[in-house]
This record gives sequence, C-alpha cells and structure tokens, in this order.
Amino acid sequence: MGGDEAARYLQEAHVVRPHDRTALSVRSPDDSLRLIRVTGRLDVGGAATVLRMVSAQLELVAAGHRSVTDLVLDLTGVTGFETAGVTSLRHARFAAGQRGVTVHLCGFDARRHLLPAAAYRVLLDFRSFPSAEVAIETLLDVPPIAVPAQTFIPVVTAVPPPVPPAPVPRPVAVPPAPDPAPTPTVTPA
Repeated sequence: MGGDEAARYLQEAHVVRPHDRTALSVRSPDDSLRLIRVTGRLDVGGAATVLRMVSAQLELVAAGHRSVTDLVLDLTGVTGFETAGVTSLRHARFAAGQRGVTVHLCGFDARRHLLPAAAYRVLLDFRSFPSAEVAIETLLDVPPIAVPAQTFIPVVTAVPPPVPPAPVPRPVAVPPAPDPAPTPTVTPA
C-alpha cells in the first residue's frame, strides 16, 4: 500500500466490515500518537482490518506525512476474541517496530474472561493500559487534568427548631369558695 493509497484509506476515519461488524475509528490526540478503537469481533477477518489500518498508518510515517511514534489499539469495544485474530496482532507489532513505532493495547484486561487463554498470553506480550485515557496521558507524558478545588459552600436550609409540645394543663386543687355571706334583707316599715 503506497503513501497515496494509505491516505485514501485513512480519509474514512471509520471503517466497518458489515458481515461481522468489526469497526475501526482513528483518533489523533497528538501528532505522535494514533488511537485506533476496535469494536466488534476480533477474529481473523477483524484482525486483518486492524492490520490494514496499522499498515496505512505506517505507510504515512514512511512517506513522511506523519510523525507517529505510538499506536494504541483500544480493545474496549471488542465483543469477542479468537486466538487466531489476536495472534495476528503480533504482525502489527513487528511491522510497526520496523518503522520505529510502538504498538500498545488498552481496554482488554477488564474483559479477560472473554479471551481464550492462549489469546490472553499473546496480549500480555504488548505494553498495555487499562483505558485509552490512561494510555494517552502516559504516552504523551501529560499530567492528569487538575480539577480546581471547588469552594465548598454548605447549603443550609432554614429548618425551624423543633417546637416543644404544648404544655398539658395540670389540674390545680382550688379550695372551694366560701359560702357567700347572707345578704341582709331590708323590710320596709
């Protein structure tokens, strides 16, 4: 694949193989780094698609169009792994090494239960990262984004203090009132 052919291949940043739904997308977080996201099955056909994309990136490096030093294959979106497909990724590592480019992997370790044991052993030969974000930060030597400290302003809702219950009137012993004095009666004379 020549430089012009590789450039045409890369004009579509998203490549889909409809018969098995393997898809690739390429992101360039920096001139020296390409992140290739792989989704779908990583079988022999899916790996061939990945190898063609890696080859296209390497052709651009060889032609002087790119100054890529690292390729990161993000396997987070892979739904199924086959040993033959995973094993063929070694070819990408070898071809990239010939051009002074390093191939890294990310996003597969959390789903290692999907991997055949032999495929997992192959992937362990690559330098890997838990996520694409960690790979980018590490390879570009970018410190994690510092989030400014937020001023904590407690929100106080006006809650009235509890109202004590109304006092219950106690019966008060009241002495009986004295009998009123007899009222004098006046008789007319």
